[in-house]
Amino acid sequence: MEIEEGLETARLLRERGWKYWQQLFNPRQLLLHGLLQKAAFELAGDDMELAASVLGLNRCCNWNSALCSWGVGQARESMAQTFYNQAFNTMWNHGAQGLTLLKGIYFLNFEGIPYCKESTYQIAPCDARVVKRMCDIWITDPPYADAVNYHELSEFFLAWDRKPLMQSFPDWYADSKRVLAVRGDAHFSRTMIEIYENMTVHMSENGMQVVMFTHSDPAV
Repeated sequence: MEIEEGLETARLLRERGWKYWQQLFNPRQLLLHGLLQKAAFELAGDDMELAASVLGLNRCCNWNSALCSWGVGQARESMAQTFYNQAFNTMWNHGAQGLTLLKGIYFLNFEGIPYCKESTYQIAPCDARVVKRMCDIWITDPPYADAVNYHELSEFFLAWDRKPLMQSFPDWYADSKRVLAVRGDAHFSRTMIEIYENMTVHMSENGMQVVMFTHSDPAV
């Protein structure tokens, strides 16, 4: 999958000459991740199990790419994850993990996590300005203007996820929708107002909105 140029992705070509997402992994990493995805397609009992495997593979990609730097733990050598600071940090000497170490990263243990079987929910990738569903509580973690280019960073995973996502959720789209990204300056303020106005309209009178926003620039 070709890397589309953007504010953050441009540095991959500028600093390392990388034009395709597979170039962000060395041959061993590509082999391991490819085998994990192949096994998921072969062993998944249904589309939900296939979708769950995407979470494990994404964790492996995050912790096992050519953007993972070496670190020093308290008692042993360690590695930093790809997105330790929400950016594409290229380096000449990167870390790598074998299959044994990936075991603790790939498998997710959901046992003991409480959930309500009677709850109703809806998961849909869509523009928040056109949401029509009524909710009592809206919990949002909006982007920080142009501080983090989430839409570009997500393509690191979409290069791996596109095929299983389209099979598990045929009604979803499988691209980053850059054109819909909430960017900085006047566009950011205008879009944020439109989003929260729409959620207010689709909220009960005694409803609540919870917003996580910790941008360092008060002007934003």
